[in-house]
Amino acid sequence: MLGSAIYWFLFGVFLSQICHYFVSFRLTDTIVIRLMVLEVFIAAIVYSKIVVDVTWMFLNPSSETAASLSAWSSLAPVVIAIVSSTMHFFFAWRIRQLKLSSRPFLFIYGVICLVSLTQLGASAVVVIQFNMVGRRPAAKRSFSPTTTVWLIGGLACDILITITMTFILLQARKSSSFSTTSKAINKLISLSIETAFPAVTIATADLIAYLKYSGTNFDLSFMFLLFIVYVNALFSVLNRRIGIRRIVEGTVASTDIRAAVGSNNDLLSEADSP
Repeated sequence: MLGSAIYWFLFGVFLSQICHYFVSFRLTDTIVIRLMVLEVFIAAIVYSKIVVDVTWMFLNPSSETAASLSAWSSLAPVVIAIVSSTMHFFFAWRIRQLKLSSRPFLFIYGVICLVSLTQLGASAVVVIQFNMVGRRPAAKRSFSPTTTVWLIGGLACDILITITMTFILLQARKSSSFSTTSKAINKLISLSIETAFPAVTIATADLIAYLKYSGTNFDLSFMFLLFIVYVNALFSVLNRRIGIRRIVEGTVASTDIRAAVGSNNDLLSEADSP
């Protein structure tokens, strides 16, 4: 139950992120972002209940329910997909705002949204199929194709968003004529990769564990972590806005960054409404 222990550690990180957000942005963010935060917070409470249920089942193998999960716990895939889709749409909107006049990037925006919706739908089907086999973890291999679509879809969106955001920032650095602005963009690139790397790593590990060790429950550890890593990644971006904005304001001309990415929107103004 190492996955469960790490989950609760990261859940503590999440609570500190929530407190930081509440203190810094509860009065300044738009209603859309505040509703997104509320949605993620509720999902985190629900998923924590799922983690408790699953952990209890494996710690009590002699109990009557040891062979199957509760109806509540069977919702895990769709709860993860709801949060991951929220993050995907948030970053897809950012890409759209930064490159509003660029058709290739608008196409990427559409692909991210479509693939994210596909993995969300696949997660709902996984829940239905899981309940049809009596919510028995041992029977999860019977609906392997649907689970694979769900996991690959989420991972594909994570990778596409990371590559696209990094490419946009690299373009901005190349177009910049100010060395201080280039340094600021380097910092933004570093922060983008730092935020995305844990989610991509855990999603990849979860997919590999499911495909290679589907006859075991090894993948459940990564499934626990996948949710909380998504949540912390999203709040990390939201809570870093003030610090990142200071980086830009400390450059020779912060407008140079906006001009370099070809957008009239502040690259760092995440508080703007989608």
